[in-house]
Amino acid sequence: MTDWTPAAVRAAAAEWVWIPPEAREVATSEYQLIGYPEYFQQPTKVAWTRSARPPTQLVDEVLALVADWGRAAVWWWIREDTQPASLEDELTARGGVADDAV
Repeated sequence: MTDWTPAAVRAAAAEWVWIPPEAREVATSEYQLIGYPEYFQQPTKVAWTRSARPPTQLVDEVLALVADWGRAAVWWWIREDTQPASLEDELTARGGVADDAV
């Protein structure tokens, strides 16, 4: 039986991401990049990131994949467990802006 503490609920919710059959996905041990159909509000997003690599390397890698898909933008979800912790700073330094906060 799972002890549904607030932390356990947040962790379970973070692991669940719906991916329709027509979407593209790159899922590594470090991040999950999803290319939803273009009509989605956030058609290209990184759902989670857990990496020990420098954020510059991660952002470069993801942006190259996004460009290969012909996409112009990517939404990157940042949560309290996102690693590296400085990822948000790297995205902001590259012109990223906060779109939403919950």
